[in-house]
Amino acid sequence: MKAILLIWNVKTTVLEKLPFEGSLAYGEYDFIASLEFHSVAELENLKKSLYKLIGIGNFVIYVVRYSKIQPK
Repeated sequence: MKAILLIWNVKTTVLEKLPFEGSLAYGEYDFIASLEFHSVAELENLKKSLYKLIGIGNFVIYVVRYSKIQPK
């Protein structure tokens, strides 16, 4: 499962604590990353971690591809 993570209004010092890489977007405190998950549980665990780190209402995760069959 692939997803796009958007984070806004979060200070750079907090963004540096994220366990993955991404890019600053739109402004100094906005961030975007492309993520890959092997299960829905893994996605839910990341959401819980982000809630604790940056709070509710400062991020959204858009699933862009969800398939058990890989293209050839």
